[in-house]
Amino acid sequence: MNVRKEIISTIELNQLEVIDDNYSYLEIGSNYNDVNQRWIIVHNKEIEYLKNRSTIKKFDTNSKKDLKPKTDAIKDVTEYTVLVNITSNLSKFYADSIFLKKPERIASLLMIMRLSLLVYSVLEYKVHKNMKKNNLTFPNQKGKPIGLF
Repeated sequence: MNVRKEIISTIELNQLEVIDDNYSYLEIGSNYNDVNQRWIIVHNKEIEYLKNRSTIKKFDTNSKKDLKPKTDAIKDVTEYTVLVNITSNLSKFYADSIFLKKPERIASLLMIMRLSLLVYSVLEYKVHKNMKKNNLTFPNQKGKPIGLF
């Protein structure tokens, strides 16, 4: 079993923090191969419904095959139907929202972001160049030294 399945198999739905009617999440820390990890598990009720619907179809198909009566068999079948109403409320899920309304402010924010990325990339280039010049290394996620460029 892989790590993802192990983590998911230990989670109960009542442990999740609710974002809105459809989404909930749980943050879990783990250590795999001496590397600390942070997992964020997101649960979507719509996807769960679709998975359950396909599972019910498979069960229904297999049940029909099993229930094909022989000439002397008696039919004793109980059927259940589950009705679900799914709605979406994406206005409460703020992960992809920008709270600026005026085009001038959005343009200003984008300019600041571009400038920040430019400064970051120049600094990164200089650090890498200096490390290569001085034959220095940097530890990776497991703490082993690696060379840059």
